[in-house]
Amino acid sequence: MEVELKYYQRELIDKMIESINRGYKHFTLFMMLGTGRLMTELSVAVVIGQNGIGNRVLYICESIKAVCQAHNLWENYFYGKEIYIEFITWQKVNKNMHSVPWDYYDIVILQNVPPASRKKICDKIQDSKQITISVSEGPYTEETQYKKEPLIVSKDKSKRADMYKIPGIYLIQTKNIIDVRDIQNATIDEIEDIKATIANNLDYFVSYKQFVEDGFIKEVSYEKDNLKRRIKELENREKELLALIEREGKSNG
Repeated sequence: MEVELKYYQRELIDKMIESINRGYKHFTLFMMLGTGRLMTELSVAVVIGQNGIGNRVLYICESIKAVCQAHNLWENYFYGKEIYIEFITWQKVNKNMHSVPWDYYDIVILQNVPPASRKKICDKIQDSKQITISVSEGPYTEETQYKKEPLIVSKDKSKRADMYKIPGIYLIQTKNIIDVRDIQNATIDEIEDIKATIANNLDYFVSYKQFVEDGFIKEVSYEKDNLKRRIKELENREKELLALIEREGKSNG
């Protein structure tokens, strides 16, 4: 079956390949549900393989259900590609951390892997050349209107049906830590690298507002003032991340 990627998926993949060629090897990707996150993850693995960077992939999923979904999508769209891919849950990885042949894999995709497990994985592969892509909905909490009642959209699984309201897609590259949310584990040099990445516009962002304008998602019925404030916050996400980095840098110093 032919894969038809949306413009932002193609741009994300192009940005990752460009960044790998610049020496980056770790990527944090925040994608709201409903924007083709799984297709993006698998397509990235294929394109990295086609570029001769690596073709052995370990895909770490958040659940057995997610393993089945990813495997089925791979079979339907990517079967026959010259890529070896293994699907496994993070819980299984956690129990068998020392027996996983980390050096065998060229690419490790982490889907909603919790911080403690990310730290263990990072310790295992920190001196290797592996490409990692840590993917999640993002650390956002948005107030929306749903059935005329306020709803806090979070990573609560019971509310995932409403997570289309999480605004924006964001990609940022790192050289040592495997997820920018683990900034507390970063060295001073890593923090400076992240600052430079943002300052040089090497990261990638598509706003909630843009998705509405492009017709990929329906606009949420926010209160007028709240909508303006939220969109402004999204447009200033890079500044907010820099402020976080500054605070962590001072605490580490």
